Amino acid sequence: MSPSKRPRTARTISVVAAVCTAAALIIGLSVRPGPSKLPAEATGDQDLAATVRELTGDHRKALIAVVVSPDGTRTATIGADTDTRFEIGSISKAFTGLLLADAIERGDVTSDTRVGDLLDLGDAPVADVTLEQLATHSSGLPRLPLDVATFASSAWFALTTSNPYGESVEQMLSQAKAASLDTPAGTYSNLGFELLGAALGAASGTSYDELLQERITEPLGLTATAPVADDAGLGPADLLGETAGGREAAAWTGQALGPAGGIRSNISDLATFAESLVDGSTPGLDALETRRELGDSEIGYAWITDREVIDGDDLVWHNGATGGFASFIGVVPEAGTAVVLVSATQESVDAAGVALLERIGAER
Repeated sequence: MSPSKRPRTARTISVVAAVCTAAALIIGLSVRPGPSKLPAEATGDQDLAATVRELTGDHRKALIAVVVSPDGTRTATIGADTDTRFEIGSISKAFTGLLLADAIERGDVTSDTRVGDLLDLGDAPVADVTLEQLATHSSGLPRLPLDVATFASSAWFALTTSNPYGESVEQMLSQAKAASLDTPAGTYSNLGFELLGAALGAASGTSYDELLQERITEPLGLTATAPVADDAGLGPADLLGETAGGREAAAWTGQALGPAGGIRSNISDLATFAESLVDGSTPGLDALETRRELGDSEIGYAWITDREVIDGDDLVWHNGATGGFASFIGVVPEAGTAVVLVSATQESVDAAGVALLERIGAER
């Protein structure tokens, strides 16, 4: 069934949700206090701190930056301690893509493994979706479940900045079973990556969180990088971000959310991770190889490639955004360079990340 012929119930829910969300946004915008401003002091490389401050602007609560090049690794932290954990948003999907490629290399699954062969999805349409379709946003699943609860939580977030997620894996599976597969190929799907993470955990007889630790974070020595299932999993090192308008946003946590957007990390771990992408030591590196077109770009297992955009070289990247954070990771394999930016204010850092890579290229 094409999107234009969506069942009447879904269309009605969409209209009601749009009205509620618009009203919540109007109320939220009317009470926003204004964004924070980065402090003058920075920890780490002072030249890098000055550069990223110039590229991103000062109106942010906190910011961390990593640059990896043939000359070494530089880091800078502004507005936070160096052990502070930030939400990395959908860069979590990039980790999940690595896990898929690693599982294929190990023989646990294939790219054509049906998700219904790994999870109890009965005869729901989603059971026939393959792991590669999930990893390349070509499954037909919507961005989020099309149900009243999801729309209500999204509207409530717009009004209060509360966590719009929080589903258990079982609740997510119920949402997936109820989903139709009528969205166009290339539709960015958080639900699809939540399902992919659960499937990869099931294929190895464990959970997504344990699989991530066993196969990526522990081998790379990433001691602070992990999904957070609920607020009880937050500690003193976990920062709360803010909206672009300056309102403090609740942490985005949830048992099902991890593979799509629930991971937190700190600057040390992100620097090590970026280095592993450049030197080829990260497990599942084949995830960066392209499989399908995605608009004007190409996509591998989560990782997106834009051709010849950094001094004639290809850029492989992912970004992210939660209620209070924005993130970007970009790798230029031919140049041996990588950049990570994470802001504790939800205003995109994509353009700043690309500009930083361009400056590194110009200095080569």
